[in-house]
Amino acid sequence: MDEYQSPASTIAVNDDDSPLANLNYNQTEARSGGLFSKDDSSKGEIYSSILKRAGQEFVEIEETSAASLELLKYSMHAYGAQFCEVRINQESGEVKVSCRLGSFDCGRILNPKTAVSQLRGGDCERNFQRDRQAH
Repeated sequence: MDEYQSPASTIAVNDDDSPLANLNYNQTEARSGGLFSKDDSSKGEIYSSILKRAGQEFVEIEETSAASLELLKYSMHAYGAQFCEVRINQESGEVKVSCRLGSFDCGRILNPKTAVSQLRGGDCERNFQRDRQAH
C-alpha cells in the first residue's frame, strides 16, 4: 500500500497558523484525537481545531485498490465496498466511528461459515493495517 496522507494532515501542515505548519505529513502521527509531531510531542492539535480553522465540518476520503497479480493464477469475482462515518467531539477531540457498513457481492457461497469468517477477517486486517500506519 502506498504511503497514506490524510486530508487533516494536509490541512494542518499547510496552514501557517497550525503548530504543525511546514512539517512534512510523514513527520506527523495520529493520536489522542488529533495530529502531533513525531519529533516534538508538544506540537500538535486536535482534529476539531484543524477542521474549524479550515472552515470544514468534515473530511471525506475515498480509496481504491488496484488489481492483484493473484488474478492471473486464481479466479476471484467478489466485489465489495466499505463505508464509515467518523465523529469528532469538538470539546475533547475524541474520535469515534459512529457507523460502519460493508456491502459485498461474493457470488455463490459454498460454505457460509468460512465466507463470513473471510469477510470479517478482511475487515479486521484492513483496520489493523490502517491503525499500524497511524501509530
